[in-house]
Order: sequence, then C-alpha cells, then structure tokens
Amino acid sequence: MIPCKQMRAMKPIRIFIGGDTHCGDKAGLTPHGECKTELQKQLWKWFSDNVKAQGKFDMAIFTGDMTEGQNNKNTIELYETDTERQAEIASECMSIIDCPRESMYTVYGTPFHTAGSYSFENHFTDTMGISRPQTVLRINVGDMVRINVKHTVGRSFIPYGQGTPTYKEMVNEIINADMQDDASADIIIRGHAHYSVQMIVRDRHAIVVPCLKYPGSVFGRKLPEAQYDMGFGVLDVYGKKDWRYTPIHIPLNISNKREWTEWKQSEE
Repeated sequence: MIPCKQMRAMKPIRIFIGGDTHCGDKAGLTPHGECKTELQKQLWKWFSDNVKAQGKFDMAIFTGDMTEGQNNKNTIELYETDTERQAEIASECMSIIDCPRESMYTVYGTPFHTAGSYSFENHFTDTMGISRPQTVLRINVGDMVRINVKHTVGRSFIPYGQGTPTYKEMVNEIINADMQDDASADIIIRGHAHYSVQMIVRDRHAIVVPCLKYPGSVFGRKLPEAQYDMGFGVLDVYGKKDWRYTPIHIPLNISNKREWTEWKQSEE
C-alpha cells in the first residue's frame, strides 16, 4: 500500500490529524496564556513546538471532543466551566496550525463532552472560521485517496485486542459503501479511545489518533494502567493510493512518572 515507495516524484499533500483536546479540563490542551499548572505548560510547549516543526499543512482534520463540556461527573476537573469559552480556547489552540482555513475539517465528538443546550463544537468552528462539524466526514483527496472520519470507535483495554474495534471500522465502511453502491474509503480515521493504533489490511488503513489530554479521570490522581497515548498524526499523500501516516507521540513521563513505595523490614 503505501509505506515504502523508493521514488516519489510529487511533493506530498500534508494533513494534520488531531483532536480529543478536552479544552477547559485541567488536563486538557491549554494555550500558554491560559496555563495555570506546570503540566499544562509542558503539554502546550510540546504541542506548539512539534506542530510548528512540521511546517505548513495543506489540510487539517480534527477528530472531535475539542471541549471538555460541563462534565457533570467530575466538575473538579474543570478550570473553565463556560462551554463557549472552552470552544474559544480550542480555537486558539488549533489556530497555531499553519493551514488554510477552508481546508480545515472536523467531526462532532461525544455528546457528553460537546453538547448541552447547544453544540459546543459549533462555536469552536464558528470561532475558527471553518465549516461546521459533521458526524461522519468523507473526503476525496484529489482523487488519490478517500478518507472516512468519525469520532467514536470501540475501545479495548486488552492491549492485543485494540486492533479488533479498529479493524471493525474498516469492515463496516466496506459493507456500508457496498450497500449504497459507493466507493469505500482507503483510510479510516477515528479518535475517542485516547490511544494510538493502526490496522493495515492490503491497501486499506484504519487509524486511531492519539489524544491531547493528560491521563487520569480526576486530574493528578489516577493514571490508567492501560495503554494511553498523547500526540497527533501527520498524513502525507504522495499519489494514487500512496500515503504514509506518522503518529507523533508525547512521552508519557512528561507528566506522570511511575513511583515505588520503598519498604524495609525493621531491624528489631
């Protein structure tokens, strides 16, 4: 498929892929002027430095959950409760991406994080000056590759089982396209799971993109004992069914280091 063609004549079309920023959460992506903790500053510096290092993008795809929302389960996590302001913070974060606004696309995240009396991510896109989100986004990139984007995907806490729900998205896309007598996508992109997984089957590619939120259900207290990946992805399209996807990951020890409680037997 894709990965290794020795000679590529054309300059690639470069696509930024990222989401699950959960802006408004103490553990979410937070621009420099809003940072209140060292962890927020570290995450922002990593994101800002690495996005700028990639240079100019031709397209950007946001995978949803750009806001934390009202989070009625754990309001202790929020540093910003105003959901309009959360959307504006998300817009500020994504505005550092060097990409034409007309080539930025997004999908809706989960209702828990992005909907209340209105759709919070509509305010995000309106503030950004880009098109409103869709539930499912289908993009035909210059008749070279077709991309299907949606936020949700099944999650597995079994490390060797994470490929199964990812692969399921690929198979469902093939079935749905066949039922509607339509071309199916070459690349499936999902967010939501907060880990980074890829499935490559022949000339098709299913991708779960890492998130941009620190782990832990209550900020600073819990680190899931499971795979958890932060970062974003870069998709380079070189030609007809010729592409390369590169996930760019944040080292998890930037925020949470494993600790051991030392016990020694009493000498008495």
